[in-house]
Amino acid sequence: MAGLLGRPLILDMRDAWSQWAITPYASILHYHFTKRLEFKAIELASQVLVTSEQTRLDLLKTHPSVDERKISTITNSFEEDYSSVEASRNGIRCDAFKIGYVGSFYYEPYQRKMIFSPWWKKKIHHIFQYSPKKEDWLYRSPEFFLRAVSDLRIISPSAYEKLEVEFVGAIPSWLPSMIARYDVGDKVRLLGPVSRVTSLEFQKGCDALLITSSKVVDGRDYSIAGKTFEYVAMGLPIIAFVCDGAQKDILNRTGLAKICDPENRDEAVEGLRQIIEGEFVLRPNLDEIRKLSIADCVKQLASVIREVEIKP
Repeated sequence: MAGLLGRPLILDMRDAWSQWAITPYASILHYHFTKRLEFKAIELASQVLVTSEQTRLDLLKTHPSVDERKISTITNSFEEDYSSVEASRNGIRCDAFKIGYVGSFYYEPYQRKMIFSPWWKKKIHHIFQYSPKKEDWLYRSPEFFLRAVSDLRIISPSAYEKLEVEFVGAIPSWLPSMIARYDVGDKVRLLGPVSRVTSLEFQKGCDALLITSSKVVDGRDYSIAGKTFEYVAMGLPIIAFVCDGAQKDILNRTGLAKICDPENRDEAVEGLRQIIEGEFVLRPNLDEIRKLSIADCVKQLASVIREVEIKP
């Protein structure tokens, strides 16, 4: 298939266009209009690139007439040398243990309310809103991690005493009150936005890195946070409060993450305790980590480009 200029078109879709449900469509008609535009763009392209396998599967389900060979998955990547990823911190115990988080949460209470409120509870100009799926971005916030930190005070006072938590990035209006609600203000510092260089230095100074994911109700999350790849390059333990989906899948393959089910309160606090007490053992899977390096991802892209043919 040739693009409008008579040349092969490789369409980099990044996120799921029609299926992105961080906020509702104004109506089901708006959704179908976007879905139709999406199909036309895919139809016009010679090859379509997405950043997670779940996004690929969601697109094929949304557009069943599309040839599955037309959509390829190439994740984001990291620039650092993956060979530096080692299990050098296994079993370390210390008087202080810092968990860091960088970036945004993409959670807004108002938008969540718009997705989950029934139509009869909405204002009249919102009653026709439509979401193709129910995505709960509260799970992308630190809500369930902070709950585990609060529980840790009771379950393991010694681990709680060691813990330090620092967030780097813009401070959303809802975050200070969330921290206060769980009464963990003595453990959490909000550092605000910093430069990329400072952010990388901050990550290197942490003992573990926190990551979260949204939840797709009766489905699987398709998003892989960009910070995931920076985290992998650091080679530090990743404490992952993640739901079923692409984020969980990729972290499991690296061997660097302690997966904590945000909905299982006992499991979450126990996972946090194990990380702090040095009981979690890193088992880096270098073959899988190598696939996330920029060198390997460029090779994947080059392969796609070579396979694209001009068709009459």
